[in-house]
Amino acid sequence: MRFACHRWWLGAVLSVVGAACAPSGDAPSHGGDLDQKYLKPSGPVELTPIKLSQLKEQIAGLKGKVVVVDFWADWCEPCKRAFPHLVRLHRLYGPKGLAAVSVNLDDPDNSATRGRVLGFLQANGADFLNLAPAPGEEADQWFESLQIASIPQMWVYGPDGELVRKFVGGDQYPAVERLVETLLASKN
Repeated sequence: MRFACHRWWLGAVLSVVGAACAPSGDAPSHGGDLDQKYLKPSGPVELTPIKLSQLKEQIAGLKGKVVVVDFWADWCEPCKRAFPHLVRLHRLYGPKGLAAVSVNLDDPDNSATRGRVLGFLQANGADFLNLAPAPGEEADQWFESLQIASIPQMWVYGPDGELVRKFVGGDQYPAVERLVETLLASKN
């Protein structure tokens, strides 16, 4: 019960904090302003449950690529408004060496939420690596262990597998894209 209350409290606090990170007027909102061609999946959309200890391995397995990891949750409206930008980056830069990864931080034991998350990913054409805490894991433990105080949060890794920069807030995607372009240019 203590963990359930803690998760609720953490979710409520992060929702309030996350509202402050809403995309600015020049950032496209969820689905609406983005060119719809970027939201059409070219392959299957899946959500893979993993243990927290496996996250680092998943990212390390993408060494040689520029990696953008987007941490988000179903209860976070700014996250969902910003998410199509990750899909767009995947479509534009995937062929040039970008790997997009989404990490959903919702309660892994709530099957209704898990269904909404998968539906959201499918609706957005997220046909890249989508990860989530495995059943039995505590989402709040992920927040604490990864030192994530608010979401959406995007981590960008260079081709060498090293973390280059963390971005907080959905309005940061233009800066994420500029960094991706720089890293891809330096890779070639």
